[in-house]
Amino acid sequence: MFEMPMPGMLLVRYREASDMEPARQEPFIEAIRTASRLRPVAIVFVIGDGVRSVDFAVPSFWIKVVADPSIQIGAMAMVTTSLAVGIAARSFGAASRFRNQPIEIRTFADEPSAVTWARHTLFAAIAQHP
Repeated sequence: MFEMPMPGMLLVRYREASDMEPARQEPFIEAIRTASRLRPVAIVFVIGDGVRSVDFAVPSFWIKVVADPSIQIGAMAMVTTSLAVGIAARSFGAASRFRNQPIEIRTFADEPSAVTWARHTLFAAIAQHP
């Protein structure tokens, strides 16, 4: 379900809505916790075309994850073609800013653009936190 294409960047694929369920995220959250011990990580979420909406429990769960002091997330890229999922992602970004959590959150229509943005964001974070 997830991979680390380079140190500090995690890529997760949600092919169907049930893949996003909070109860199924524990191995991924542990991978984020481990990868972020030294500096913030970048995450690319590739959300399959079959996922047309996001259950309210999902952003609520991620709000708690990013508030966990043992997890450092600097950037999240959401790849989706769904307007509803894009709106949910932007709403999550607004909620994060409201809670003063310094996470860059962007939506993309394609994976290569998201990965490129996440890589640049990750390298910028590394330059600030050598």
